[in-house]
Amino acid sequence: MKKILLIIALITISILLISLINIGKFGEQVLGTMIYETESTTKKQPTKKSEKIVFETEKLYSLINSYRKENKLSPLQINQSLEISAKRKVADMIENNYFKHEDEDNIESWYLFKTAGYEYKTSGENLSSGANTPWKVFDAWKNSEKHNAQLLNNTYLDMGISVDCDSYKIAKRPSCVAVLHLGSK
Repeated sequence: MKKILLIIALITISILLISLINIGKFGEQVLGTMIYETESTTKKQPTKKSEKIVFETEKLYSLINSYRKENKLSPLQINQSLEISAKRKVADMIENNYFKHEDEDNIESWYLFKTAGYEYKTSGENLSSGANTPWKVFDAWKNSEKHNAQLLNNTYLDMGISVDCDSYKIAKRPSCVAVLHLGSK
């Protein structure tokens, strides 16, 4: 009987340890998919809630255009209307606490392109959440088949980016949400 109780106790301890290990994992939501990393694999200091994240949007523009040039594509022009539509998308996701291409009424982002004055022939959108530097956002997009295809789509001529690192509710930690709108007229 003591052996059975000992075995049950060992199994219970093992289950608790596995649960604690899984609790120690945290998710970083990028592009609507979850990327799981453990704190030990990221080897970074936890971000303090009071820390302000400084995100260089110009660097993200540069990374995208350098990548397109490496792939023998023309660089994209920064378009003010697409920046406005991307900014509206970020604001809507923050205000309504969601992270997806359609809003809560299932209205797709293409509506925002038109309300910002961008009459497109082709259009695309990349989203990112939890990646707090231009390099991390860019790498996540580049390493995602669908989002990489958007970056390397030769029909796009214009782009607009908006990033908010101060008010994104879903992450529950200091985090950036980024929106890239792509298009051609």
